[in-house]
Amino acid sequence: MGFFSLSATCGICGNTCGLNRFRLKKSDSWICASCMSKAGGMATVLNGKPLVNNTVEEIKSYLAKKDEVLQKEYRKKCNVCGKVFCYTNADLEKNLKKAKEATGAAGMALLQSLAGTTMTASSEMNRSDNLSAQIKDYSKCPFCNSTDIHDITEEEWEKEQAKINGSSTVSAADELKKFKELLDTGVITQEEFDAKKKQLLGL
Repeated sequence: MGFFSLSATCGICGNTCGLNRFRLKKSDSWICASCMSKAGGMATVLNGKPLVNNTVEEIKSYLAKKDEVLQKEYRKKCNVCGKVFCYTNADLEKNLKKAKEATGAAGMALLQSLAGTTMTASSEMNRSDNLSAQIKDYSKCPFCNSTDIHDITEEEWEKEQAKINGSSTVSAADELKKFKELLDTGVITQEEFDAKKKQLLGL
């Protein structure tokens, strides 16, 4: 179907889409607004390319396992402060959407400024700055801002988890010891101690 025709068939769902549709450049097909929305919109990047630069098959495959793809976790460790941090494809997609919105707001600010409406231009520029400030740079450690980070292996991840679990066990034991002292001195009753013990040990 030509660009100016009133309807075309969506290459993804097979339904007829009206004028609110997008050309898939690589396969010279169309994607309807509904499928575009399900895929995450124009901000979605597949295989390192904007959504519309992918084939119908690539987009169908992405939609079939979108949740799994979005929840893919990247685990990093800072070589400077030793802290571990994680992020997902969903976090990266949020960044991309905010960056596009920030660019749009900055462009609108420029247009408003040229039109002489400085108050609106200032408001749009503030919106652009706020959106830009919300973008998280995952190439840096969020704790010390160092770029000296590395991907951690499954073995390293398990060790980090064991550290966390070990410290929480020690913390619970310390708390239990304090409450035992309160019980022995008569500050709390046996029932109160038992209730706290169950809470701390997760029983």
